[in-house]
Amino acid sequence: MLAQAPSDMVRSVVTDYARYSSIITRFKQARIVGRSGDKTDVYLEVPILNGASKVWAVVRFSPPETQGNQEVIRGRLVKGNVKRLDAVWRIEKVDDKTSVLSLELLIVPELPAPKSLLSSELKKAAGRAVNGARNEAEERRRR
Repeated sequence: MLAQAPSDMVRSVVTDYARYSSIITRFKQARIVGRSGDKTDVYLEVPILNGASKVWAVVRFSPPETQGNQEVIRGRLVKGNVKRLDAVWRIEKVDDKTSVLSLELLIVPELPAPKSLLSSELKKAAGRAVNGARNEAEERRRR
């Protein structure tokens, strides 16, 4: 998704883990729960199935790394009520004022619910995460 904000500003939003619940409104809770070297452990909670259940996880985010013309920020499951959770944020600089932001999200739930229903919910959550991060970066740029 195209963001009208420089890549360093987009990165600052993506790595603002403590504010995820205000930046990414789909998250009910987000808080930093620890550090391991240069990695950050973040507790994330997302209501699903119209609030009937929730996905929660402690995700360990690595610092940004450069891959070609992109910055990549990876998160991996430490513990939670899912079998697997991998998140990969990608930030690509277009020019000094514009970036492209994407999120690859893989969650393997342990919940006894139809996979198609959970997939739809998780796809929406990823889309809202990207929209929220883009909107916050654009808002910070305007300040």
